[in-house]
Amino acid sequence: MDAARTAVRLGAKNVQVVYRRTRNEMPANPWEIEEAEEEGVHFHYLAAPMECKGVEGVNGLVCQQMELGEPDESGRRKPVRPTWPVRAHCLQHPGRGRTEAGF
Repeated sequence: MDAARTAVRLGAKNVQVVYRRTRNEMPANPWEIEEAEEEGVHFHYLAAPMECKGVEGVNGLVCQQMELGEPDESGRRKPVRPTWPVRAHCLQHPGRGRTEAGF
């Protein structure tokens, strides 16, 4: 939180925080979050950074949507990456040029 707010105060035009849980689970005082938002910090909740993009420095971030699972040992709900089954009778793998069947 301090780094994001300091970046704004030093003149950064676009400051974003990516956090795997929701605002309620964020380990910051509610007033800190509110003041950061008032200063222009944008929050992305339930998102996990997966990959940095860029050639000569970072110019983007690939994130994955998260969900909250069961509470962990500390009582905070643990972020999980959602998965879901897709029914299929065969799959075409792009680039391999063959069909997989029989599962």
